[in-house]
Amino acid sequence: MADSFVLIDYDRFAERAPLARDPMHLLVTLTLDRLDEFPLPTRQKLARVLVDPDTDDLTPRYEHIRKVSAAFHERSAPKTRKGLNAEWRQQCLLSLVGAALMHLGRAIRPGDERFVAEAKEWCFYLAATATEAYQQTLESAERVDIDPVASPNRSPSLLPSGAMVDRKDDLRALQTRMADGPWGVTILRGAPGIGKTKLLDVALDESAVKQAVRSSVLVRRHETSAAVRLDTRTLIDYLDGEPDAITPLRYGRSSLVRLESTLRRLGESPVVIAVDSAEHLLDPETRKLLDPDLDEALEMLATRQGHRVTVLLATQHEPASAADGTWPTAESPIFLDKLPFKDFFDHLGMLDADSRWDPAGLPEEARRSLYDQMQGNPRLGELAHAIVTVAKPGVNLWSLADSLRSQPRKTVPDHLIGLLLERLGEIEQRVLRALAAFGIPVPATAVTGLLADEPPDEVRKALSTLVTGRIIRQAASDQYFVPLDDGRSIIEHITDEEKRSDLYFFAAEQLTSFQNNDPQGVDDLRVHFAELTALLRAHEYGSAYNMIELIHDVLREWNSGHLLLEQREAVRGRLADEHLEMANHNALADIYTTCGRFDHAAAAYGHALAIANSRRDETSRLKIRANLAALYSEWNDVRALGYFEYARDEARRLDDLVILMGALEGVADCHRRHGRYSEAVAQAQEALALPVRPDYPDTASARDFAASRTVAITLKLARWSGERGNSVEAARLVEVAKSAAAERGDLWLQTSCLDEQAARLVDQDELELAEVVALKAVEHALQQRDPETLLQARTTLCFTYLKTDRFEHAWNEIELARPYRREGRSLVVLALLALAAHHRGDRLTANKLFRQLLDEATARSDQDDHDFAAWDFRGYAICGLHLGTGRDLDKAIVSFQRARKLTAEATPALVGRLRLMLSLLNAEDRLRRVVKVL
Repeated sequence: MADSFVLIDYDRFAERAPLARDPMHLLVTLTLDRLDEFPLPTRQKLARVLVDPDTDDLTPRYEHIRKVSAAFHERSAPKTRKGLNAEWRQQCLLSLVGAALMHLGRAIRPGDERFVAEAKEWCFYLAATATEAYQQTLESAERVDIDPVASPNRSPSLLPSGAMVDRKDDLRALQTRMADGPWGVTILRGAPGIGKTKLLDVALDESAVKQAVRSSVLVRRHETSAAVRLDTRTLIDYLDGEPDAITPLRYGRSSLVRLESTLRRLGESPVVIAVDSAEHLLDPETRKLLDPDLDEALEMLATRQGHRVTVLLATQHEPASAADGTWPTAESPIFLDKLPFKDFFDHLGMLDADSRWDPAGLPEEARRSLYDQMQGNPRLGELAHAIVTVAKPGVNLWSLADSLRSQPRKTVPDHLIGLLLERLGEIEQRVLRALAAFGIPVPATAVTGLLADEPPDEVRKALSTLVTGRIIRQAASDQYFVPLDDGRSIIEHITDEEKRSDLYFFAAEQLTSFQNNDPQGVDDLRVHFAELTALLRAHEYGSAYNMIELIHDVLREWNSGHLLLEQREAVRGRLADEHLEMANHNALADIYTTCGRFDHAAAAYGHALAIANSRRDETSRLKIRANLAALYSEWNDVRALGYFEYARDEARRLDDLVILMGALEGVADCHRRHGRYSEAVAQAQEALALPVRPDYPDTASARDFAASRTVAITLKLARWSGERGNSVEAARLVEVAKSAAAERGDLWLQTSCLDEQAARLVDQDELELAEVVALKAVEHALQQRDPETLLQARTTLCFTYLKTDRFEHAWNEIELARPYRREGRSLVVLALLALAAHHRGDRLTANKLFRQLLDEATARSDQDDHDFAAWDFRGYAICGLHLGTGRDLDKAIVSFQRARKLTAEATPALVGRLRLMLSLLNAEDRLRRVVKVL
């Protein structure tokens, strides 16, 4: 676009309209023409490019769009920036909002309904993104402060005296969140070096926070890095104020139960947890949260009412939930944009009084160029200051500003790091590279140890010089570190791969002596993880695997083995030892299963099985087959039965009674899922007979396994008897299980017995006693942090309340059960949630939940055509969806008939629950044919 040309559509020209309207309208139109070239999940990024062509999270495929956007924003701007022209940025953003909304009412590719819907959704997102950016320009604009009338409903936002000269509006917004809510999760977003950490430092000043919230407040700070993450256990430790004393946690969602208990205990007590550099918690490609447990915990904090906990996530990137949770978008993020021109140069002016550093003395054109190239970023200003005043030989600011003119904006940070390294003294360079290799704050002794050939006093002097020059940070009296993004660039400037690997290797050696040998939480493994990261970057995969196993021994006690996923993936295929490779594949499969990535888990077990076959290792092969069977069962896959039967037969051949007991239980579960109760009971009874055999192993682990599985299998037999209407036998088996659990002294098993007893009492309509027992089961499950029993007991309570017409009690109970349900499992919980929405008159939510129920039930029946419960819930979902549409219910009838055909024996208790749920849809006339099938 020619420099002298301003794009104007004279057919629609209006003297008082913003000149930016036509360029932005054309930009949106051109993008919509090519929208379907971009995959659906990436289109939000496309919108951000239109709003800000300098956004920093682009991949190469967006470069041509970025160039077009930059041309429209910059080259179509008026040459004179006076009057309204001085607000060109605001004009562009408002014009983008208008253009996006205008396209909602226009014909976009008529006839292609799918594309039209997607395009309009994208236009909404573009309008919202441009609006958010426009609001940021208003917040950062210079203004005359007017003393407002204090509102009695708002807490005062307090600025610590002399703490900041900029970001005042952002600081007020952040402290208002902490003082007045909304509580839950707050996202603080901004580019590297833009000032997120500084803002947190001021906002989290304890006296300011206490004054802002007008009560005692618990403030916690957590720094993440590539080596150190945040897990749910540590998050709850921060809330509790002390480490968890109950270990080990048995199931994947035990931490979620602990979080619920902690929130109940805290009540209205305010707690603020700030997580800095939270981008390290995200997948670098998808920006989704890596830790599934933490994902669920943040979702509970975002959606649960009645608490005053605020988790601040300071991150460079927009986070997303891997489980499609609402926490990333539940509340509007606080976005730190570049500093306004005046504030940026105020910041530079405060850095030093050195004669070589005189930003105010630059010509206006040079100041504007420097601002543009540094993107108003405070950290880049600090690096520039170091190049001018600390590096020897330094350069003056005029020369530096001139040299940056030719640099693409994206390369400016790396370019500044390169200039700094070139001009620092040798020992300062070595200290800087050593800190970058450590990756976490370390004491001076770690640096002197790594640089053993340098005099310790000289190393300490270099550390002091780098701190004074704001090149590195000092976290405590003797803890030094490089800002993370700078660290990556510093290492990348070591072009010799061998030297880079050696540096990481020797850094790992130094870190060993700083390990915490009595870790009480994941944060105590900070040095272990940093050493592991250094070993991986040094390509020392054997040593890295040894460190992985050392860390795993601790993490498995806390049910946090998934925190080693990336590291295990990094050593996969590089261990040069088949046995270690097989063990690593098994561990990966277990993590993938925990995360619900079943296809990845199956592939990992497949690799492990191939190694076992090549080694002719029958014992390992048997264990892997049993693990595969359990995986397919969790996946609701029909192949589970075949794998369990294979494991059963092989265990008999190898005389492995422990695996045989587990395999028989698995076969029994599959038969019950297929409605074959007699076969299920026979397999379960055979499993119960194994521990009393004289040849059953007499090891502690084998006996513990037998004792716990005996109670669990007995409870299953009780449930299956109750489902078939044999209440007497069910009650007897519950008492047998209770006696065994009491003899063992296992509170988890005793809680499971209470839940099963309550469920059987509901089926017998002994509702008053059922409520008492179920409430006790809920209480004990919360104390023991047992998510499975908590889910079941709350479901039992829900049915108890439904049978006694206490509907609000029922709906509240099933809402509390929701967080513990896994996709594809416990379909009854999803059915009851849909029923609750229908009963409350919220048809929009009800339809959404009935549709989800239909999708999940259909997926289960597609995976296993003999899954009778899946067919029942398919039928129920169809009934819920078609109540108000006038469509017939033949498909529901077919589904219920299929389920009844699969259950060779009558299941009056299950049918009774279905009848109750159908009756509560309040459509007796329409559903009469359906109920008749049952």
